[in-house]
Amino acid sequence: MPHPAVRRGPLGPYFEALSDRIGRRKVYIAGALFQAILAVPSFLLLQTGQFWAYVLGMTLGLGIGHGAMYGAQGALFSPLYPVNVRYTGLSVTQQTGAALGGGLSPLLGTAPLSAAGGQRARLIVHCVGVAVVSAPAGTRPAAGEAPAPTTGAPAPHLPERTQVS
Repeated sequence: MPHPAVRRGPLGPYFEALSDRIGRRKVYIAGALFQAILAVPSFLLLQTGQFWAYVLGMTLGLGIGHGAMYGAQGALFSPLYPVNVRYTGLSVTQQTGAALGGGLSPLLGTAPLSAAGGQRARLIVHCVGVAVVSAPAGTRPAAGEAPAPTTGAPAPHLPERTQVS
């Protein structure tokens, strides 16, 4: 299986540019909703037991859904923090989310799977739920965020907030 950066890589710059053109929130939410919609087809593909089906499901999920969310994420979340702590704030947020999401998801996913006797319906509901809960994260307006342009012109540059000592 190719590295995730290879699967997401070609579409990452596209989603970054798209978020500049139509708005970060729209791209982020669309990626999360795509992940929710893709849950059922992905599990159906996995049930075939074919390698190509696994590659297709993972490539769609990581390439489009994750690519859209990840492409818009940096620019969407960075205005949440003041300039003097922005790097640290984003890093702590990213690392905590990865530890909790990546560390607890297998446990939270296998619990309903084993409780249902191996039936994947509860696991699919869990995956859809995580994606649907992620979508509202992109809806909170951030202080200092430039509004999405209404024409084809790039968003106006807003000066960085600085702390006066």
